[in-house]
Amino acid sequence: MNKDNGQHLLGRHQLKSFASGTAHLFASSAAHYAWLTHHYGIARSRLNSFRNSRAEQMRPS
Repeated sequence: MNKDNGQHLLGRHQLKSFASGTAHLFASSAAHYAWLTHHYGIARSRLNSFRNSRAEQMRPS
């Protein structure tokens, strides 16, 4: 590991692992939305409005 001014820097392996995990989460989410639309026959606009309504519910007051 490299140290620079006392700060711990991530190595190449850790960065690749983090990027891989993030990509996996996005791919899983996209696959899940695709399954939902296929299974329930939800139109894209309905899915987008569902996502937007969930985002509104998750926002802090």
